Amino acid sequence: MRKIFTIVALALCFLTFKGFAQGFEVCTYGVNAVNYFDVSRGIPNSDISFYSDMSGGRLLQNVTLDASGHALYINTEAFKPAFLLSVLNRAAQQGSGIVVFTPEKEFTIKDMQLEDLPGLVRLSWSATVSPKESIRFEVWKNNLGNSKKIYEIEGFCTEFQRYSFIDNEASKSSYEIRVVNTNKGLRYTGDFQSKTNSGNSQIQVYPTLIQDVCHVLLTQDAAKISYELRNVLGQKVKQGSLDVGDNILSFVEVPNGDYFLIAHIGVQQQTQKICKRS
Repeated sequence: MRKIFTIVALALCFLTFKGFAQGFEVCTYGVNAVNYFDVSRGIPNSDISFYSDMSGGRLLQNVTLDASGHALYINTEAFKPAFLLSVLNRAAQQGSGIVVFTPEKEFTIKDMQLEDLPGLVRLSWSATVSPKESIRFEVWKNNLGNSKKIYEIEGFCTEFQRYSFIDNEASKSSYEIRVVNTNKGLRYTGDFQSKTNSGNSQIQVYPTLIQDVCHVLLTQDAAKISYELRNVLGQKVKQGSLDVGDNILSFVEVPNGDYFLIAHIGVQQQTQKICKRS
Protein backbone atom coordinates (compact mmCIF):
# COMPACT_ATOMS: atom_id res chain seq x y z
CA MET A 1 0.00 0.00 0.00
CA ARG A 2 2.82 2.39 0.91
CA LYS A 3 4.58 1.76 -2.40
CA ILE A 4 1.34 2.41 -4.34
CA PHE A 5 0.89 5.67 -2.44
CA THR A 6 4.45 6.70 -3.32
CA ILE A 7 3.88 6.02 -7.02
CA VAL A 8 0.62 7.99 -7.04
CA ALA A 9 2.20 10.89 -5.15
CA LEU A 10 5.14 11.07 -7.53
CA ALA A 11 2.86 10.82 -10.56
CA LEU A 12 0.75 13.73 -9.28
CA CYS A 13 3.93 15.68 -8.61
CA PHE A 14 5.07 15.03 -12.17
CA LEU A 15 1.78 16.23 -13.63
CA THR A 16 1.74 19.33 -11.43
CA PHE A 17 5.21 20.45 -12.47
CA LYS A 18 5.26 18.94 -15.94
CA GLY A 19 5.61 22.24 -17.79
CA PHE A 20 8.52 23.39 -15.64
CA ALA A 21 10.17 19.96 -15.69
CA GLN A 22 10.31 20.02 -19.46
CA GLY A 23 13.04 22.65 -19.09
CA PHE A 24 15.42 19.85 -18.11
CA GLU A 25 17.42 18.04 -20.74
CA VAL A 26 18.59 14.58 -19.73
CA CYS A 27 20.98 12.48 -21.79
CA THR A 28 21.79 8.91 -20.81
CA TYR A 29 24.43 6.78 -22.47
CA GLY A 30 26.70 3.85 -21.68
CA VAL A 31 30.44 3.36 -22.12
CA ASN A 32 31.72 -0.14 -21.40
CA ALA A 33 30.24 -0.98 -17.97
CA VAL A 34 29.62 2.63 -16.95
CA ASN A 35 26.28 4.49 -17.16
CA TYR A 36 26.28 8.27 -17.65
CA PHE A 37 23.35 10.56 -16.75
CA ASP A 38 23.99 14.05 -18.12
CA VAL A 39 21.57 16.74 -16.90
CA SER A 40 21.52 20.22 -18.41
CA ARG A 41 19.25 23.29 -18.41
CA GLY A 42 18.19 22.59 -14.82
CA ILE A 43 17.80 25.06 -11.97
CA PRO A 44 21.29 26.44 -11.19
CA ASN A 45 22.64 25.34 -7.79
CA SER A 46 19.65 23.05 -7.13
CA ASP A 47 19.98 19.55 -5.72
CA ILE A 48 19.13 16.49 -7.82
CA SER A 49 18.47 13.08 -6.32
CA PHE A 50 19.00 9.96 -8.44
CA TYR A 51 16.78 6.99 -7.56
CA SER A 52 16.82 3.41 -8.79
CA ASP A 53 13.28 3.32 -10.19
CA MET A 54 10.15 5.42 -10.74
CA SER A 55 8.53 4.36 -7.44
CA GLY A 56 11.29 6.06 -5.50
CA GLY A 57 13.20 2.87 -4.89
CA ARG A 58 16.70 3.23 -3.53
CA LEU A 59 18.45 6.60 -3.32
CA LEU A 60 21.60 6.29 -5.40
CA GLN A 61 23.18 9.69 -4.99
CA ASN A 62 22.51 13.39 -4.48
CA VAL A 63 24.34 15.86 -6.71
CA THR A 64 24.21 19.65 -7.07
CA LEU A 65 23.78 21.35 -10.43
CA ASP A 66 26.43 23.93 -11.21
CA ALA A 67 25.85 27.61 -11.99
CA SER A 68 24.88 26.72 -15.58
CA GLY A 69 22.33 24.10 -14.47
CA HIS A 70 24.48 21.10 -15.40
CA ALA A 71 25.38 17.90 -13.56
CA LEU A 72 26.88 14.55 -14.56
CA TYR A 73 26.10 11.39 -12.58
CA ILE A 74 28.17 8.26 -13.23
CA ASN A 75 26.99 4.84 -12.11
CA THR A 76 28.44 1.38 -12.64
CA GLU A 77 25.41 -0.58 -11.45
CA ALA A 78 23.07 -2.35 -13.83
CA PHE A 79 19.58 -0.94 -13.27
CA LYS A 80 16.66 0.40 -15.27
CA PRO A 81 16.74 4.14 -16.07
CA ALA A 82 16.32 6.16 -12.90
CA PHE A 83 14.40 9.36 -12.47
CA LEU A 84 15.50 12.68 -11.05
CA LEU A 85 13.84 14.64 -8.29
CA SER A 86 14.75 18.26 -7.68
CA VAL A 87 14.52 18.53 -3.90
CA LEU A 88 15.76 22.05 -3.25
CA ASN A 89 16.26 25.29 -5.09
CA ARG A 90 19.17 26.76 -3.14
CA ALA A 91 18.78 30.22 -4.63
CA ALA A 92 15.14 30.53 -3.56
CA GLN A 93 15.59 28.38 -0.43
CA GLN A 94 12.52 26.32 -1.20
CA GLY A 95 11.69 22.81 -2.36
CA SER A 96 10.27 22.09 -5.79
CA GLY A 97 9.39 18.40 -6.23
CA ILE A 98 9.94 18.14 -9.98
CA VAL A 99 10.03 14.63 -11.39
CA VAL A 100 11.86 13.98 -14.65
CA PHE A 101 12.07 10.52 -16.14
CA THR A 102 15.26 9.77 -17.99
CA PRO A 103 14.87 8.69 -21.61
CA GLU A 104 16.33 5.53 -23.04
CA LYS A 105 20.06 5.55 -23.67
CA GLU A 106 21.01 7.52 -26.76
CA PHE A 107 23.84 5.06 -27.39
CA THR A 108 26.04 2.45 -25.76
CA ILE A 109 29.65 2.02 -26.85
CA LYS A 110 32.27 -0.50 -25.75
CA ASP A 111 35.44 -2.39 -26.72
CA MET A 112 37.25 0.53 -28.42
CA GLN A 113 40.40 -1.16 -29.71
CA LEU A 114 43.50 -0.23 -31.69
CA GLU A 115 45.55 -2.82 -33.59
CA ASP A 116 49.00 -1.99 -34.94
CA LEU A 117 49.45 -3.91 -38.19
CA PRO A 118 52.26 -3.71 -40.77
CA GLY A 119 51.93 -0.27 -42.39
CA LEU A 120 48.49 0.49 -41.01
CA VAL A 121 46.35 0.87 -37.89
CA ARG A 122 42.96 -0.80 -37.48
CA LEU A 123 40.43 0.86 -35.16
CA SER A 124 37.25 -0.87 -34.07
CA TRP A 125 34.40 -0.51 -31.58
CA SER A 126 30.98 -1.96 -30.79
CA ALA A 127 27.89 0.20 -30.31
CA THR A 128 24.11 0.38 -30.19
CA VAL A 129 22.08 3.49 -30.95
CA SER A 130 18.54 4.56 -30.16
CA PRO A 131 16.27 4.69 -33.24
CA LYS A 132 14.95 8.02 -31.88
CA GLU A 133 18.34 9.72 -32.10
CA SER A 134 20.72 10.68 -34.91
CA ILE A 135 24.11 9.47 -33.67
CA ARG A 136 27.39 9.87 -35.53
CA PHE A 137 30.74 8.25 -34.65
CA GLU A 138 33.86 10.24 -35.54
CA VAL A 139 37.48 9.05 -35.48
CA TRP A 140 40.06 11.74 -34.72
CA LYS A 141 43.83 11.42 -35.12
CA ASN A 142 46.17 13.29 -32.77
CA ASN A 143 49.75 13.95 -33.81
CA LEU A 144 52.09 16.35 -31.97
CA GLY A 145 49.18 18.27 -30.48
CA ASN A 146 47.28 18.57 -33.77
CA SER A 147 43.92 16.82 -34.11
CA LYS A 148 41.99 16.13 -37.28
CA LYS A 149 38.92 14.08 -38.16
CA ILE A 150 39.81 11.19 -40.45
CA TYR A 151 36.56 9.20 -40.52
CA GLU A 152 32.88 9.36 -39.60
CA ILE A 153 29.93 7.00 -39.83
CA GLU A 154 26.28 7.19 -38.81
CA GLY A 155 25.12 4.80 -36.10
CA PHE A 156 22.48 2.49 -37.51
CA CYS A 157 21.70 -0.52 -35.31
CA THR A 158 19.72 -1.01 -32.08
CA GLU A 159 21.71 -4.21 -31.41
CA PHE A 160 25.46 -4.24 -30.84
CA GLN A 161 27.19 -3.70 -34.17
CA ARG A 162 30.95 -3.82 -34.74
CA TYR A 163 32.36 -0.76 -36.55
CA SER A 164 35.90 -0.50 -37.90
CA PHE A 165 38.22 1.81 -39.79
CA ILE A 166 41.72 1.30 -41.20
CA ASP A 167 44.23 4.16 -41.25
CA ASN A 168 46.70 3.48 -44.05
CA GLU A 169 48.84 6.46 -43.04
CA ALA A 170 50.12 4.84 -39.87
CA SER A 171 52.38 6.97 -37.69
CA LYS A 172 53.20 7.57 -34.05
CA SER A 173 49.77 9.01 -33.34
CA SER A 174 46.97 8.53 -30.85
CA TYR A 175 43.36 8.11 -31.85
CA GLU A 176 40.08 9.02 -30.20
CA ILE A 177 36.43 8.45 -30.91
CA ARG A 178 33.83 11.18 -30.58
CA VAL A 179 30.13 10.42 -30.36
CA VAL A 180 27.98 13.24 -31.71
CA ASN A 181 24.22 13.65 -31.53
CA THR A 182 23.42 15.53 -34.73
CA ASN A 183 20.64 17.50 -33.01
CA LYS A 184 22.24 17.98 -29.59
CA GLY A 185 26.00 18.16 -30.09
CA LEU A 186 29.05 16.28 -28.77
CA ARG A 187 28.17 13.60 -26.22
CA TYR A 188 31.35 11.61 -25.52
CA THR A 189 35.06 11.52 -26.27
CA GLY A 190 37.24 8.47 -25.56
CA ASP A 191 40.63 7.07 -26.54
CA PHE A 192 41.22 3.84 -28.44
CA GLN A 193 43.22 1.35 -26.36
CA SER A 194 45.88 -0.94 -27.76
CA LYS A 195 44.41 -4.41 -28.17
CA THR A 196 47.59 -6.04 -26.90
CA ASN A 197 47.75 -3.90 -23.75
CA SER A 198 44.12 -3.19 -22.86
CA GLY A 199 43.83 -6.31 -20.71
CA ASN A 200 46.72 -5.10 -18.51
CA SER A 201 45.26 -1.68 -17.80
CA GLN A 202 45.57 -0.81 -14.11
CA ILE A 203 43.57 2.43 -14.28
CA GLN A 204 40.31 3.59 -15.79
CA VAL A 205 39.71 7.29 -16.37
CA TYR A 206 36.17 8.54 -16.92
CA PRO A 207 34.75 10.66 -18.32
CA THR A 208 37.49 11.81 -20.70
CA LEU A 209 35.41 14.84 -21.74
CA ILE A 210 35.09 16.74 -18.47
CA GLN A 211 33.81 19.99 -17.05
CA ASP A 212 35.22 20.11 -13.51
CA VAL A 213 36.07 16.60 -12.29
CA CYS A 214 37.04 13.16 -13.54
CA HIS A 215 37.25 9.75 -11.89
CA VAL A 216 40.43 7.66 -11.82
CA LEU A 217 39.70 4.05 -10.84
CA LEU A 218 42.90 2.33 -9.70
CA THR A 219 42.76 -1.47 -9.56
CA GLN A 220 46.27 -2.32 -8.33
CA ASP A 221 48.18 -1.20 -5.23
CA ALA A 222 51.82 -0.10 -5.32
CA ALA A 223 54.35 1.46 -2.99
CA LYS A 224 54.17 4.82 -4.76
CA ILE A 225 51.12 5.96 -6.76
CA SER A 226 50.87 9.47 -8.16
CA TYR A 227 49.62 11.40 -11.16
CA GLU A 228 50.52 14.48 -13.14
CA LEU A 229 48.52 16.48 -15.65
CA ARG A 230 50.38 17.93 -18.64
CA ASN A 231 49.15 20.12 -21.47
CA VAL A 232 49.85 19.46 -25.15
CA LEU A 233 53.13 21.41 -24.83
CA GLY A 234 54.32 18.98 -22.16
CA GLN A 235 54.03 21.52 -19.34
CA LYS A 236 52.96 20.16 -15.94
CA VAL A 237 49.84 21.94 -14.72
CA LYS A 238 48.78 19.72 -11.80
CA GLN A 239 50.01 16.76 -9.78
CA GLY A 240 48.97 14.68 -6.80
CA SER A 241 48.69 11.21 -5.26
CA LEU A 242 46.28 8.35 -6.00
CA ASP A 243 44.75 5.66 -3.81
CA VAL A 244 43.47 2.22 -4.74
CA GLY A 245 39.80 2.52 -5.70
CA ASP A 246 37.86 5.46 -7.11
CA ASN A 247 39.75 8.78 -7.04
CA ILE A 248 37.81 11.96 -7.85
CA LEU A 249 40.14 14.61 -9.27
CA SER A 250 39.06 18.25 -9.45
CA PHE A 251 40.18 20.35 -12.41
CA VAL A 252 38.07 23.43 -11.63
CA GLU A 253 41.11 25.70 -11.76
CA VAL A 254 42.47 24.19 -15.00
CA PRO A 255 41.70 26.15 -18.22
CA ASN A 256 39.73 24.53 -21.05
CA GLY A 257 41.87 22.48 -23.41
CA ASP A 258 43.40 19.07 -24.10
CA TYR A 259 45.58 17.40 -21.47
CA PHE A 260 47.40 14.15 -20.74
CA LEU A 261 46.81 12.49 -17.37
CA ILE A 262 49.88 10.39 -16.53
CA ALA A 263 49.52 7.88 -13.68
CA HIS A 264 52.74 6.58 -12.08
CA ILE A 265 52.15 3.16 -10.52
CA GLY A 266 55.37 1.93 -8.97
CA VAL A 267 57.88 1.75 -11.81
CA GLN A 268 55.12 1.71 -14.46
CA GLN A 269 53.08 4.53 -15.93
CA GLN A 270 49.89 4.88 -17.97
CA THR A 271 48.69 7.88 -19.96
CA GLN A 272 45.13 8.95 -20.75
CA LYS A 273 44.12 11.98 -22.79
CA ILE A 274 41.33 14.12 -21.33
CA CYS A 275 39.56 17.18 -22.71
CA LYS A 276 38.15 19.95 -20.52
CA ARG A 277 35.20 21.87 -21.89
CA SER A 278 33.17 24.01 -19.49
